[in-house]
Amino acid sequence: MVAEPRRYRPSADRPATLDLATRWEDVRRIAKSHPAYQWCIQAGWDGDDLMSEVMVRVLARQSMGSRYDPERAGLSKYLWTLTVS
Repeated sequence: MVAEPRRYRPSADRPATLDLATRWEDVRRIAKSHPAYQWCIQAGWDGDDLMSEVMVRVLARQSMGSRYDPERAGLSKYLWTLTVS
């Protein structure tokens, strides 16, 4: 069963600040350290599919009001919170 992708409401009040072209490896490392990632792998998810889902959600969040803001939290804290949701 394939889940329907979420429809995110865009926010144009400030530009995205997390560039996955340069921070991809950091996002991958932090996401893999999260317990939820390990639970999904143990439940039978494919690691590449799961990482793709994390990246899609990070990209979607960059167009929302809850995008990454380095003045409010570090990247690891932001990704930790995002991975839980």
